[in-house]
This record gives sequence, C-alpha cells and structure tokens, in this order.
Amino acid sequence: MIYNIDKYYLNKKNILKLFRKLTNQMITCCKIFINANTKNCRNFWNYTPIENLIEVFKECISLNTAYHDEFEKNAGDNEMRNNAHFDFLEEDINSIFAMFDSFKRKLTKFIEVFLIKKQIGTLEHYDIDEQNIEALDK
Repeated sequence: MIYNIDKYYLNKKNILKLFRKLTNQMITCCKIFINANTKNCRNFWNYTPIENLIEVFKECISLNTAYHDEFEKNAGDNEMRNNAHFDFLEEDINSIFAMFDSFKRKLTKFIEVFLIKKQIGTLEHYDIDEQNIEALDK
C-alpha cells in the first residue's frame, strides 16, 4: 500500500484527501471522455444518434460502479482492515464517493430523458387527424 512507501499517507486525513482527488480526477476524465465521443457537441439534445451518447454515459456509470467495487474489495483486505489509519467511518466513505455518485445520478437522469425523447420522437411519424382523435375518444 501507499502508506508503506510514503509516510505522509499514514494520516487518515491525508489518505481521504487522496481518495477525494482520485474521485475528482475520474469525474474530469469522464467529462473529457464524453466531450471526445460527442465531438465536443455543445447541445446534447440535438446529438445523433442518441444510442451512442447513451453508451458513453453508461461507460462513465460503469466506471463509478467499478470504483465502488474495488474500494470495497480493498477495504475488506486484511492488511487494510488491521491498519487503524484506514478504519474509515461511513461518512468518510460517503465523502469520497459523494461527487461521483452525484455525477452518476445526473448521467442516469440524462439517459432516462434521452430514452423518453426517443420514444416520443417515434410519434412524429404518425399522422394524427380528426378521425384518429375521435377514435381515441371512444
């Protein structure tokens, strides 16, 4: 572990700061990934095909999930559990993941909105006239 190499990280406060910086860097990388895959499109609403944009968002969400899984796997490691410096409280863990989880929720909401937009977009191909509206009323 890093605390074996650098004594600066023997302090719980400093290791938490490092995890927060890692989290913020992952968010920044996700934003760069999104911009690179959307060709720096400023308006997501007009980006086509929407499926590609949804896949990019899902990749960022899967990074969040993998980060959580790896953290939990390493937190369960005997070496880390036996070290008092890494005895994280629930609020410490929440502070590490709060920004990334918020980013994940925003991406999830974007995906939901894009899927709704796609479903509604199929309606523009239907010709709705008075006869069809009357048939719906019955």
